[in-house]
Parts: sequence; structure tokens; C-alpha cells
Amino acid sequence: MNHFLLWILLFVPVASSSAQSFIDPRDSTQYPTTVIARTEWFARNLDFAMEDTEPNIPDSIACTNWGRTYSREQARHACPPGWHLPTREVWATVDTADIFALLDTVCWVKPEGHTNATGLSLQPSGFKHKKAYWNRYLSAAIWFDDPHDPESNWHLHVHGNNADFTHYLHDHKEKIKVRRFAVRCVRPAHPTH
Repeated sequence: MNHFLLWILLFVPVASSSAQSFIDPRDSTQYPTTVIARTEWFARNLDFAMEDTEPNIPDSIACTNWGRTYSREQARHACPPGWHLPTREVWATVDTADIFALLDTVCWVKPEGHTNATGLSLQPSGFKHKKAYWNRYLSAAIWFDDPHDPESNWHLHVHGNNADFTHYLHDHKEKIKVRRFAVRCVRPAHPTH
């Protein structure tokens, strides 16, 4: 078997994506979506207004649609009906050696190598700690869920080319009430995608 065919067999389920869109019935906001490995993802951060949330407004007019940041408890209830937070199992189907295929190509301090080939468009919107934003333009921070452990605080940090390590998914067992991260909602892809 030649190397090209082997590459296709290994990476097509992850790299294949199709552009879609979804309109949140709660506020009529339209979100681009992309299908990766049989899961449909929001292709930008959720921007649904909940009590005690505010827009994460970028400093640059070139960087838009950074959505909102949510507390842990807010994140668990933020996605529209039929959608939910990603799990570690979903991430395992997306996490590839080519993390740069998941990253938007603008707004990062060092976007070299970022291709956004999957259409996921992870944005360097950073996170909110107490009242200040941290790591804007340097990293993305997104809530994950573990349906088997309601006390978990799983979240993903993605740094792209802005750090020695590109990304890590981890859980703080202690409560992290002072931190707010972005939300990307997921659902199983329709069989026709």
C-alpha cells in the first residue's frame, strides 16, 4: 500500500468536514457548523445571553464573533436543545497530530501553519479569570463535559504556535468558579453529512 493511500485511510474521518449552519431558536443567532468524524460542531463560540454573561469583544475589528464566556454551571445549560458540550470521547475523534487543522487562520499572534482544514475555526479568545481576560490572541479555552462525573471541570486549552505545547485537555477537580471559558456545542451528525 502506498503512503498516500495510507494517509487517506488514516485521516479522512477526521479531516473531512462539510460547512453547514444552525439557527438557535432561542435568539435567532445563526452559527456556522462543521462535521468532523460524525460529530457536528459549532464553528464559532456560542453567543447566547444568559444571566451574568457578557460578550467577549475582541480589540481588533478583524477578529469578530468571539461569543461569550460562561461559568462551569452556565456552560452545562448553555447549548440549544439537541446540542451539548463536547466530551472527551468526542475530542478523541478530533484530536490529531495536526492540531493546526482545527485553528482559525486569523487573530492568533503566531498563525503560521494554521490551516483550519476542518472548518472548526478555533479562535484565540482566551478566557476570563475573575474580571479580566487572559491569553487573548494567544489561546482558546473551551468547556467540555463528563456525563458520568457531574463534579468534573474538563476544559481544553489550545495554544497553536503560541507555546511549546499546542494543546491539552484536562480537569480541575477543585471548583474553578472564578474562570469562564467559551462554549462550542456539538451533536451527532445527520447521516447524510
